[in-house]
Amino acid sequence: MSDMEEGKLSAEAEAYFSSGGEVLPEDKPNTAIEQAETSVVQEQPQPEAPVTDGDSAEQEGDPNRTVPYGALSKERSRRKEIEAKLQAEITAKAVLEDRWNTLAQAMRQNGEAAAVDDDPEPDPTVDIFAHMQWQGRQNKKVLEQIQERETQAAQQQQVQAQERAVADYWRDSCQEFATQSPDYGDAVHFLSETRDKQLQSMAAAYPQFQTQEGRNQQMNAELRDIVITAAKTGQSPAQVIYNMSKAYGFTGAAPAPNAAAEQLKTIQDAQSRNKTVAQASGAPSGDVLTSQAIADMSPEDFERWYTKPENQTRLIKVLGGR
Repeated sequence: MSDMEEGKLSAEAEAYFSSGGEVLPEDKPNTAIEQAETSVVQEQPQPEAPVTDGDSAEQEGDPNRTVPYGALSKERSRRKEIEAKLQAEITAKAVLEDRWNTLAQAMRQNGEAAAVDDDPEPDPTVDIFAHMQWQGRQNKKVLEQIQERETQAAQQQQVQAQERAVADYWRDSCQEFATQSPDYGDAVHFLSETRDKQLQSMAAAYPQFQTQEGRNQQMNAELRDIVITAAKTGQSPAQVIYNMSKAYGFTGAAPAPNAAAEQLKTIQDAQSRNKTVAQASGAPSGDVLTSQAIADMSPEDFERWYTKPENQTRLIKVLGGR
């Protein structure tokens, strides 16, 4: 039993009371309380450690687990790819949004410009005279628009009439001149090809001549100017084109090869027959009768030649007789 239970003070307590509270008792741990707390802690049941496999340890964030380098690299690559796609989508969205804002602003400005009326309609209930003047201005504006359209239509009709006149004058001139010069079509074709080659050589300096369409437009424009100038001066444009073709080297249409060969053969045969007859008849042609010339005679020519007595004598001499 302790001193407190027997009704006695401890030595530290007696010293404290006898000194009037000047001597303090030393602090001692309350072992009883500590022992009680320790026993309580020991009596509490401890939770059992869960049994985990590899996947559970990975899910619980086990600090001691390891990840294969290949899997880690693959995961990082996949994350970078996703981040790149996301960034690209964000950039594209920003660009589209900026362009949409630009378009909307332009449409807004156009709408505002169209909405601005330089001559708004006055309120007739406020100022009837101002409204009447405004109506007069509107009527004048409508009349001016009608007159402008009519002027443009008249100018277009005039241009079309001039083009038809130029085309008709050119066609009539070609038909008339072709009856006088059968090779006129060949001359036009020759001049067209020559001019086309010239324009092709100028294509480096004039890109419009790099295509056949561009060169045709240039040649048609030049032909139009020639026809108009010829019409003003009273000339035949077909004659002008024909002369230009000859100046560029056109010498006329060559006859067909077969026809030329046949014509040449006919002339040679005629000359041969005339020469043979002259020799056979003793005409003073200056040529000497030879055995080859006699052999080249046709049967009809030889028979006609041999019927003359003097030719019989000549034949004997040619063949070596007396």
